[in-house]
Amino acid sequence: MISIKTGIALLTVLLVAPVAVRAQAGNAQVQERIVKRGATVFAATCTGYCHGPNGSQGSSAPALAARGFDGDYILKTVMYGVPGTAMVAWGQRIPKDDSAAVIEYVKSLNGIVAGGPAKPHAPLSPVAQRGHDLFFDSYGELERCSNCHQINNSGIAVTPPITNVPADVAGLRNLSTPKVVSATVEGRTFPGLVVSQVREQTKLYDLTTVPPVLMGMAPSDVKLGQPAAWQHSSVLGSYSDDDLSAILEFLRAMQTE
Repeated sequence: MISIKTGIALLTVLLVAPVAVRAQAGNAQVQERIVKRGATVFAATCTGYCHGPNGSQGSSAPALAARGFDGDYILKTVMYGVPGTAMVAWGQRIPKDDSAAVIEYVKSLNGIVAGGPAKPHAPLSPVAQRGHDLFFDSYGELERCSNCHQINNSGIAVTPPITNVPADVAGLRNLSTPKVVSATVEGRTFPGLVVSQVREQTKLYDLTTVPPVLMGMAPSDVKLGQPAAWQHSSVLGSYSDDDLSAILEFLRAMQTE
């Protein structure tokens, strides 16, 4: 026989549970509207000027989708900009509700939903987790591996997928870069990574910027020369040997998935 106390508890569950479900559904709908508004503001304010559509790479700004950014970094960047770059402090230029919506939209592009970030693919050892955090370093002032390399659909695929992980730190620092050539555009010569060459257009990354900027131009507007003297080690200056060892551990862990 059910006691009065148990009966009250069961009745409470039966009454409250549907309300909680409806509340969750309502929150999801509100979040969906905010993200949709953010997408609209982004398309009108950012797309075509710097960034590409849907958070893709633009003419003068990196991709924002699947970068592995965390919520704090996205908020800080949208609100306060990035000093020394074309990324201005949009929090001071557009209405508060619009900037908040853009933040939620960019979060959604990086797999962050209202309930929190996406779950990792598999548990990592402490060293590999540190390597993961360094690889996607959201607080590294844009100096991170994911500016050029993509892992599990996060990061920018400037280079081909990482299939052969270097054996040690020296091998990582001294990776060969045979596809980097000397490119000259409008009198300026720089190391460029050629993406494609067709009759109508040549696409290449300018490796002097961080992150690299994808350029598209008529073949007659660019002169491609001999392999450049650019080295992988030139973009690893902010990493210690211990940092790179942790990154290698992370890369090896990703290969075993």
